[in-house]
Amino acid sequence: MPNVKLIGKQTISPFRKIALGTWQTAYDPSIYGTLRLRADAALDYIEKFRKKYGKKLTITHLVAKAVGAALTDCPEANAILRWNNIHQRENIDVSFLVLMVADGKKDLLPIRLTQHGTTCSIGG
Repeated sequence: MPNVKLIGKQTISPFRKIALGTWQTAYDPSIYGTLRLRADAALDYIEKFRKKYGKKLTITHLVAKAVGAALTDCPEANAILRWNNIHQRENIDVSFLVLMVADGKKDLLPIRLTQHGTTCSIGG
């Protein structure tokens, strides 16, 4: 991953040292999880936003904003495992697969939102 800008090795807590030991045989250090949330207030907000501004807003937009905010507030969660060491990423980028329709054909396209919030890179 030479294109990932890293801040450097973060101080590793005893818990993370133990976790690193359990990942030695894993080839993908990704962490997956699920979370159930009540979305009533979010859906109400989306409906009011659409009526007021006439713009498209979806749950995906809100999730992207929430993930970016969470990584800003908890930068140690924005890290990668490289050669059995944890390195923190310099930038906060959030990627999503988006359904695109062109010439009647549907395809998934990766969209990357950068921490600056105003740019969108298409294609990863």
